Amino acid sequence: MPVTSGATIGPYKVDREIGRGGMGVIFLAHDTRLGRTVALKALPEDVAADPDRLQRFEREARVLASLNHPNVAAIYGLEESEGRRYLALEHIEGETLADRIARGPLPLQETLNVCIEIACGVEAAHDGGVVHRDLKPANVMITPNEQVKVLDFGLAKGRVATDEEGLAKSPALVDSPTLSSPTLPHSPTFINPATMVGVILGTAAYLSPEQARGKVVDRRTDIWSFGCIVYECLTGKRAFEGETVSDTIAKILEREMDWSTLPKHTPARLRELLERCLTKDPKKRLRDIGDARLTLEEIKSGRYAGAGASADAAAPASAAAKRRTAILLAAAAIAGAALGAAGWNAFTAGRTHTEGVMHLALPTPPDVQVQGAASDGRTIALIGKPLTAGARDLSLARLYMRRMDQPEFDVVRGTEGASALFMSANGRTIEYWAPAGEQTRDLRRFRMPADRSAPPVPVGNVDPEWDVTGAWLESGDLMLSTNNGLRYVRLPAKGGSPSPPTRFVVPGYPAGRFFPEGKPLPGDRGVFLSAIWYEGEVYRQGIGILDPRSGKTKILIRDAGSPAYHAGVLCFSRQDALFAVRFDLGKMEVKGEPVGIMNDLRQENTSINARFGITPNGMLVYAGGGNVVRNRHVIVVDRQGNVSEWSPERRPYEYDLKASPDGSRATLSINNANAITETWVSERGQPAARRVRSRPGADCLGNSWSQDGRWLAFAQNANDSLDGIYLVDAAGASAPRRIARKPSPTSYFIPTSMSPDGRTMLTTNADSNRVAIWVFQVPAREGEPGIPRQITGNDALHALGIFSPDGRVVAYQSNETGRGEVYASEWAGDGFAGLPIMVSRGGGDMPRWGKDGKHLYYSVQGKLMSVGITSRPGLTATSPTLVWDLAALRIPPNRLGAALYDILPDGRLIAVQKGPEEQNPTQANVILNFDEVLKERMRAARK
Repeated sequence: MPVTSGATIGPYKVDREIGRGGMGVIFLAHDTRLGRTVALKALPEDVAADPDRLQRFEREARVLASLNHPNVAAIYGLEESEGRRYLALEHIEGETLADRIARGPLPLQETLNVCIEIACGVEAAHDGGVVHRDLKPANVMITPNEQVKVLDFGLAKGRVATDEEGLAKSPALVDSPTLSSPTLPHSPTFINPATMVGVILGTAAYLSPEQARGKVVDRRTDIWSFGCIVYECLTGKRAFEGETVSDTIAKILEREMDWSTLPKHTPARLRELLERCLTKDPKKRLRDIGDARLTLEEIKSGRYAGAGASADAAAPASAAAKRRTAILLAAAAIAGAALGAAGWNAFTAGRTHTEGVMHLALPTPPDVQVQGAASDGRTIALIGKPLTAGARDLSLARLYMRRMDQPEFDVVRGTEGASALFMSANGRTIEYWAPAGEQTRDLRRFRMPADRSAPPVPVGNVDPEWDVTGAWLESGDLMLSTNNGLRYVRLPAKGGSPSPPTRFVVPGYPAGRFFPEGKPLPGDRGVFLSAIWYEGEVYRQGIGILDPRSGKTKILIRDAGSPAYHAGVLCFSRQDALFAVRFDLGKMEVKGEPVGIMNDLRQENTSINARFGITPNGMLVYAGGGNVVRNRHVIVVDRQGNVSEWSPERRPYEYDLKASPDGSRATLSINNANAITETWVSERGQPAARRVRSRPGADCLGNSWSQDGRWLAFAQNANDSLDGIYLVDAAGASAPRRIARKPSPTSYFIPTSMSPDGRTMLTTNADSNRVAIWVFQVPAREGEPGIPRQITGNDALHALGIFSPDGRVVAYQSNETGRGEVYASEWAGDGFAGLPIMVSRGGGDMPRWGKDGKHLYYSVQGKLMSVGITSRPGLTATSPTLVWDLAALRIPPNRLGAALYDILPDGRLIAVQKGPEEQNPTQANVILNFDEVLKERMRAARK
C-alpha cells in the first residue's frame, strides 16, 4: 500500500514525500514520541522483494547507527510497517554544498571550514570501517548555523570489498538525478541495481579511477572524492566533467589535473594536499583522511611556517634539504609498504626551511584504551586495556610494542595486569609493573629488553606508596615520587633496596606535590618535575627541576605541565596547547618568553594539561582532539534502550552523578578552570544547572542526598582546619554547616550515603594508600560535628558504602579477593551484621540501589548489571543479569571512585553521555624532525 500523508509508521506520522531515488523514497515525518521532525526513508515497493536491495537497506541502517558524530547525519531508528522497512533519519535544514558552490567559488577560509568538517565526518565513518563511495557536494548539507553534515550512506560499503572485475560486468550508464535528493540538479549518475557484482556506484564526476574501472575500493576512493570537493570549493568548477558519463570517466582515467586553475592565493600546502588526494594510483594516494583534516587545520591556523604561502611563491629547496627530504620519504615509503592499507601517512611541511618535517599516523591497537606510553624514536611501547573494561579491571591491561618499521602493535605475552611503564634513557630497557600473582594485590617490577630479545624478568617489588610516573636517569637509576608527591626515592640500576624517601624541599612551596617526569637533562644534571600546589584559593600547576646530586629543587614555569627537554628547548603544555621556551643548561633556568607551537593536543580532563612526548631523535608523539570532555550531557535510558535528553545543557561533567530520591534532580561534579571541584545540581528539563553553595576555593565533592531530597551532604576540602563533611539545603536556601571533621589532615574523606532516617552517614576515607568505610552520626545541632569511626579493616580496600532504601542492607565494593567486587551486608544500626555476601561475579564496582530496594546495580567491563536482593529471612542475591551496555551508550568509565550513572525511581538509567568529540583515539600522531619545527617557531618569535 502506498504511504500517504497522515499515515503512521511506528511513532512517526508522515507529512509528505520529499524525495525519491534508486535506494529509497523519503518522507517528511513527525516523531510523536519525542516531538521532532525526521526524514523517513522507505524502500520502494517495486524493489521491496529484492533480497539484494533489502540487504543493502538494512546495511545502511547498521552503518548509520554505528556513527555518532556531529558531522554525520544521524539515524534515530529502524521501523517496519505492513512488511516494509523504514529508516528514521535526522532531518537537516539548510542547503547542499552543491547549491552553495553554484553561487560561486568559496573563499579560502570558508573552504577550509567546510572541508575540515567534511573530513571529520568521513574520518568517523572510516574509523568505523565504513567507506562512503558516493561522496560529493550534493551529499553534504550546510545548516543555517553553518554546521556541515555528510549525508546518504545508502551507497556505503562496509567491510566487504566489491568484485575486482572491470567494466565487462558494468551496466549501461545514463544521465539521471542523484540517489535521494529530489531538489538537486541532474548530473551524470549511475542508477542501476546497486547490489550487482562489479557495479560502479556513485556520481561519475567524483568517482576514483579504481571505482570507475569497477575494481576493489577502500577508504582511498573517498579521499579522491574529497579532493574533488576541495578543488570544486576553491574553483567553483568540477575537477573532471564531460558531456556524457563516458567523457567524464575518460577524463578521470586519462587527464592530468591543470593546477593553474587554482586561485593564486591557494597555499602551497593545500595544493600539495590536493595533489596527494587526486593521485590516480591509489598506492601513491593519501591513505588517511585524518591526515587531510590535520593539514587543513594547520593551514587554517597558520600553525606551521609555509601554511599561508601561495603555490606560486613556493621557493625551491636547497640541495641539502632535498637530500634530507628524499631520505625521509624513502624511509616512509618503506614503512608504508610494510604497513599496507593501515600504513603511515607522511607529508612534508610547506616551506624549504622545514623540509624533512613529516607527519605520520600510527594506528593504535583496535578497541583498546591507551593508559600509558613510552618511546625512544625507534620503538613505541604502550599499556592498553579493552574499551569495555571497568576502571578497576586492572588484570585486563597488557603491554603492546611496535618497532617503527613494523606494520602494527603486538601484544607482549605474559604482561597481564601491566600498569606503570618506563623506558631507560638509552631506550634499551623497558620496565613495567604487574601483579605478583593471580591471588595477590601486590605488584612486582618487571624488566625486558626493548628489542624483545629476552622475556620479562622480575627485578623487585613495588611499594604501594610509589607513584606511577618517574624519570629513568642516565646512570640507570629510576627516580619516582612517593607519599603522593611529598617525597622521592631512587631505585638502583643494579637492583637492591631503594634509597630512603627524601622529602622535596622547594622554597616558597611547602605544601606542593612533585612528580619526576620525562627524560633527565644530559649528564643527569636535572630531573623535571610536574608540580601542583594550592595557592590563593586555586590549585596551581607548574614545572620544577630537581638536581639529583644536591637535592635542590625550584619551580621553573607556572601554569604548565608535561615537561620535555630537547635540543636546548623546554617544551610543555597549557591546556591543549604545546609551548616551548629556551633553556639554559648552565644556569638551569628558562630564558625569554614561551612561544606557542601548536594547539589541539588531546585533553581528557579540564583541569589537567595535555600529554605528549619528544624522543631523543626529535620525534613528537601526541594524540589530537583538544578538550574532548567539554560537551558531555545527561541522558535517560529505559530498559529497551530508548534514549531521551535529561537537560539540553552541555558541560564537562567528570564524576559523581547522584539522582535525588524523587528523580527530579541530579548532582554532578565539574572541575573548573582553577582545578577546583564543584558540585552542580541539574533539574530535569531545565537548561541551566545550579552550583551548590560552598566555600570559595575549596573542593566540593562526594555527594549524598537525604531520603526526603531536602538535604545534600558533600565533602569540602581546602587542606585547612575547615575541611570536613558539610550539610546544605539542596534548594540553596541556607549556608552549609559542618557535620564531621576529617579523621586526619591527609585524609580524602567523602560522604557516600545517608541512612533513610537521616541520622547516619557512611563515608569513604582514603589515607596513605588505605581505603576504608567509616561511619558517623549526623549531629542534630550546628557546632557539634559527628565523630567518624572506621568499620572495615585495612587488609583490603573497602569503599562506597550505600544504604538500601529501607536502610537494612549496605552495599559496597572491595578488592579483598585481589579483584574489585561488589558486596552486600546487613546493617545493625551502627555497623555490619553477619558476614557479607559477594553479589558480583567476575568483577564489579560502583554499586547503585534501585529505588524499590529489591535490585542492586553495578558496573563491570563497560556493562551495567542487576542483582535481585532479599534480606528476609536471610541475605541472598540472584545471579547478575545485563541491563545496559554502558560502553555502547557512550557513558564515560568510572574514575576517582565515582560513577557517572544512577537509577531513577521509575527504573530508568540516568547517566552522563560523552560529547561528539570524545571518541577513543585510534592513532598516535607523530611528527618526525620536530626539532626543525621548534627551530622555525623559535626563530620566528624573535623577529
